[in-house]
Amino acid sequence: MRADADAFFFSPEARLDQDGNEVPADEEVEYERNRTNMRARAEDISSTLRARQLERDRQSNIIEPPSAIDRTRTRLDEAQERLRSIMRLAEYVPAGNDSRPPAQSIAESALRRHNADGGVPSGYSRAWYSTLRPTDFPHNRTVIALSDDSDDDDDDLDRVRSIARSPEMVVVPVEAEDIVPVHPEEFVPPFQPISVVAREIIRGTDKFLINDTGSLSPSLALNTLVVVVVVLAMANATVSSSTSPLANFPIISGGTNWSWLTTTVAVVVTLLALEQSVYRYKKRHLPGSTWTIPIIGKFADSMKPTMEGYKAQWNSGALSAISVFNIFIVMASSNEYSRKILNSPNHAEPCLVHSAKQILLPENWVFLTGKTHVEYRKGLNSLFTRKALGMYVAVQDQITRKYFTAWLAAHKADPTAKEIMMTARALNMETSLRVFCGTHLPDEATQEISDNYWSITQALELVNFPLAIPGTKVYRAIQARKLAMKWLCLAANLSKKAIAAGAEPECMLDQWVKDLSEPSYKGRTDFSDKEMAMVVFSFLFASQDAMSSGLIYGFQHLADHPEILAKIREEQERVRGGDFEKTMTMDMLDQSTYLRAFVKETLRVKPPVTMVPYKTTKAFPIADDYTVPSGSMVIPSFYNSLHDPTVYPEPEQLLPERWLDPKGSANENPRNYLVFGSGPHKCIGIEYAVSNIALVLAQAAGTMTWEHELTPESDKVQIIATLFPKDGCRLKFRPIQRS
Repeated sequence: MRADADAFFFSPEARLDQDGNEVPADEEVEYERNRTNMRARAEDISSTLRARQLERDRQSNIIEPPSAIDRTRTRLDEAQERLRSIMRLAEYVPAGNDSRPPAQSIAESALRRHNADGGVPSGYSRAWYSTLRPTDFPHNRTVIALSDDSDDDDDDLDRVRSIARSPEMVVVPVEAEDIVPVHPEEFVPPFQPISVVAREIIRGTDKFLINDTGSLSPSLALNTLVVVVVVLAMANATVSSSTSPLANFPIISGGTNWSWLTTTVAVVVTLLALEQSVYRYKKRHLPGSTWTIPIIGKFADSMKPTMEGYKAQWNSGALSAISVFNIFIVMASSNEYSRKILNSPNHAEPCLVHSAKQILLPENWVFLTGKTHVEYRKGLNSLFTRKALGMYVAVQDQITRKYFTAWLAAHKADPTAKEIMMTARALNMETSLRVFCGTHLPDEATQEISDNYWSITQALELVNFPLAIPGTKVYRAIQARKLAMKWLCLAANLSKKAIAAGAEPECMLDQWVKDLSEPSYKGRTDFSDKEMAMVVFSFLFASQDAMSSGLIYGFQHLADHPEILAKIREEQERVRGGDFEKTMTMDMLDQSTYLRAFVKETLRVKPPVTMVPYKTTKAFPIADDYTVPSGSMVIPSFYNSLHDPTVYPEPEQLLPERWLDPKGSANENPRNYLVFGSGPHKCIGIEYAVSNIALVLAQAAGTMTWEHELTPESDKVQIIATLFPKDGCRLKFRPIQRS
């Protein structure tokens, strides 16, 4: 590369030389000189181009111009030839080993933002410029801004300059007509320096987009240029006296209205073509639709997801691609790739669903990553120790008995089968609130939170209207969260006062407050009432729907498999010594080995959570032959891992015995059991969830018998935040008569 160009190839932000080494302090003066020279050169280029335009304007007033039709046809031919040449060239120049996302995403991300905002640009260039952000240029501090040579030139360039907050950012305006054709046969890629190609493309400009590697990136320079040139050409399809050949491309005569219609159609067609190109570029060889439905993609499927649809997607390949509203999604179905996503915090972070942060609050600890998340989680682990869980068992036992008494009374009054979905959810909610908050919550608060929490569940569906407008699910969920937070803040405050007064812990909040007051505690201790309330709320979020799903399917599976229910009853008779009035203890649960095996198996057959969306924070090389683009959604699925026939023979069969053999394939392959996830965000309350489901089913087996009323939808699944029987699981309960 020429020596006079070396001064331009550096990273102003990082102070790195072209080899990636930090520039010594004694070279700072030279660095500042280089930056000043670059900006001066940019101004010279701008002045030269402006002068050339003025000269053309002057000449056009002297020489009789050709007819409008001839001039338009000539410019159209020139523009088409130049675009074809540039596109051919772009195909010949290789992208090299640059692992960063191609720079054409700069333009594309700006277009997506504009479309997402509902904007309909009168000129595509203005839309592109106006949506640029400084973060769009993480590796580049010199920008070639193509001018469309219209009356809005200065406004467009000012918009570009407005993002140049950093003093290292330099904007070089280049008129569209300064693009000249370059034929690929003139070069021998990849040996021809890209700087030469760039200088040929942009006449009068000997520097193009400069990056921090000391060279010009082919994907950065050419593809961005092609995208912007095509856009500018299509956006300015009006009859004009401009001398720019791109200003009138394409054009159909017939008056202002017809030209406006043509422009609109051209812009729409360009956007749709760009959308398909971006999708196919990101998808590459992955299984999935060859083309995506314009704009909405797989939105219709996401509105009413089915297990059949998900299974078809998972079975299409270990990795597959879809798009929903221009959100590129890679779904992982294999155990290897799912675990890799869950265990790669440097490349991906949980994003749940679009509305999650609005509902749970962005500052909630569940959205933390890295060391901050690890430290936060470490401080909460003590709340789920065996000692702590043993303290909660008596509370769980008491609430379970209260609900069963009410269920039996209701069925005595009306012996017909009834859905247990909502009553089981209410049981779980009261249990969790009392375990987490104890008596610091009044009874009316427990009822109020339980009544309103369903709004939160509905708003956490995979696809929802994203804006919190009155009447929408997200709006109702936010109101439910505010109500819950009001009561949980009160509970946190009362817990602090109780422990300060010397009370012994009776709930999870008390245990946390007591731990924080211990002199030996090394972590953070200054948690506000709101912060503690947010943690409790996140526990509700994590446990309520998952435990409800597991419990409901537990009842359904036992009703459908009476031989399994009989074994659980026999085990409970033995463990309790025939006394079912005795309060359940942790030791009793530990001795209930068959019951715990059943709980583990029912959660495997019908996992409450089948997948958890993540978002890539940078390009993610998930496979040897595929890298997930930065900013994409990547979704690890658990279902295939839990139904792998090599690990779980007859995977669709409910077989608790598979967990009783320590040497069996199920116990020998714990990596496949992804019911509670894996990695740094693995469920913190695994033992609490399993123990609670086991305790409820143990009490039910010892005090009641139940019958499942089958419907055409009994075996079908409805997917809300978790899986539930589509018919709500209709059961008839009767008390067990003992002599």
